[in-house]
Amino acid sequence: MQIPSQELMTKDNVTIHVDAVAFYKVEDPLKALCNIEDGEAAVNEAAQTSVRDQLSRAAFDEVLHERDEAGRNVLAALCKLTANWGVVVEAVKLKNIRVDNSMIRAMGRVAEAERVGEACLIEASAEHEASLKLVQAGREFQDAPLGLRLREMQNHAQIAAEQNATMMIIPASVDAGVGRALETLNRHLESGRRREGDDGAVTKVRD
Repeated sequence: MQIPSQELMTKDNVTIHVDAVAFYKVEDPLKALCNIEDGEAAVNEAAQTSVRDQLSRAAFDEVLHERDEAGRNVLAALCKLTANWGVVVEAVKLKNIRVDNSMIRAMGRVAEAERVGEACLIEASAEHEASLKLVQAGREFQDAPLGLRLREMQNHAQIAAEQNATMMIIPASVDAGVGRALETLNRHLESGRRREGDDGAVTKVRD
């Protein structure tokens, strides 16, 4: 039995049009004759009511992707309505589920907004991670100022190479930092040579 197309609104406010069919048989003709005047018309009307009632309680995705389950829910409700009519409804199948064009466009805008939102979250996460790395790098350079100066020199050398420059200007801060580092290194080397000289002199006296 073909059930006329039903227009209804799902639980999440999506308007849909549903085409369905119902399969039934008259099990008790006498009971059916006594309780209903037109068996097929009565079953059809009850089926329409069951379709609207059950599908309006479900979300659109549930109706669309779980048609068999939705059909079983409609069948259970329909069997309750026809229990005393002498008929048995064997199955209800949801055939076509249609959505208005305006609703399709609205759903497309929602999906696009969700994609944009996800992209923004990914970008924000990447920027946050980059910021953490910059903070960590700043702490490391603060603990090792010579490394920072050498990094500055490397950057200036790279810029000079890209510009085909024959002369590279080293900032005073870099020059001073490297100079202090070299002075410290020279002092350590000189101190080491003095200790070696003192050890040699003592050995010669003992001979």
